[in-house]
Amino acid sequence: MLEVQTPVLNEYPTSEPSIENFVIENAEKCRYLRTSPESSLKKLVASRIGDIFEVGPVFRKGEESPIHLNEFTMLEWYRLGYDHKKLIRDVELLVDYCGGRFEFRQITFMELFVEHVGLNPHSTSNAELSRAIVRFGLKLNDTEKEDRDYLLTCLYVLGVEPNIKAYGAFFLTDFPKELRAYARLSDDKYCSAQRFELIINGVEVANGYHEVIDPIEQQHCFEIDNETRLRRGLTATKIDKGWIAALKKGMPACAGVAVGLERLQMVLDEKINI
Repeated sequence: MLEVQTPVLNEYPTSEPSIENFVIENAEKCRYLRTSPESSLKKLVASRIGDIFEVGPVFRKGEESPIHLNEFTMLEWYRLGYDHKKLIRDVELLVDYCGGRFEFRQITFMELFVEHVGLNPHSTSNAELSRAIVRFGLKLNDTEKEDRDYLLTCLYVLGVEPNIKAYGAFFLTDFPKELRAYARLSDDKYCSAQRFELIINGVEVANGYHEVIDPIEQQHCFEIDNETRLRRGLTATKIDKGWIAALKKGMPACAGVAVGLERLQMVLDEKINI
């Protein structure tokens, strides 16, 4: 596997609605401090460079809490010919190498959601999800009631997250398609997302995908991001044309994962504040 170094200043911002870039402005143009090296790394993968990884700083505006930093260190890597299930083993080996001694297990998003919220996250109507949120004491406006991504995320935060510390170290898998980000969709009953998160003692440490490699599908993902942003009163972002162009050249099948190194160190040291 080859180590690479990619730009920290990017031409395009992230389109993900839940993440905000720091913006560097001058008289000629804007540049954006990267929220992850994903775009640059995928362009390299599309050039047939092989398996790659990068360790470096990333920046996310507005992320300050006991488990969030505005600037943190990300380890991100891509494996050709892997899917998300095979990549999970990579992550297990990394944590073990860093001194973590855990008995990992895998739990589906639906298993946790049904247990702690009492609803099927894949098939329950928006109206019923909204009523469940209201029962948790949160008020919703009409726009939020139609934002399925928002509804599922709210119920996860309100109903599931307070309980997951008791599960120790586990991989959360088979996300609802509305929470796919840039992961492929399975051909199962619910078209669930081929995505995982590593959660240790209640803290998300890693996020991995069986990557979208079709340029039309990736374009659709970006468009959905912008539709969500506009619905939430945010500004639509410029779509990363270089990312799409790289996929058009022929992206090899691969899986990728990002690990927040400060968070990993935090959970290994059994700290509660990053």
